[in-house]
Amino acid sequence: MVPLSTHDAWFFDGLTPGGATWHYNGYSWSRVRSGSGLTDGSALSPDSIWAVGTGHRETIGGPVVVLHFDGHHWSRVALNDTARDPVPGHGS
Repeated sequence: MVPLSTHDAWFFDGLTPGGATWHYNGYSWSRVRSGSGLTDGSALSPDSIWAVGTGHRETIGGPVVVLHFDGHHWSRVALNDTARDPVPGHGS
């Protein structure tokens, strides 16, 4: 979960088939379309939220997905080949 305040939080459920992204507005939770099975996130501010998870990224040879929320929309962040290994220098 990524809590921003008592009336603003995000939850990423990568275990739900197709993934589920949830937003809390202080009153209720609502499902938000993100298009990926996001599993974790971090926020710099309400208009700069980063999330990671799984998806179909054949162009990099693996299921790594990074999305950014700008306060209005989620967008995929382009990754290069180094994204195959989340810990540089420990790849096969």
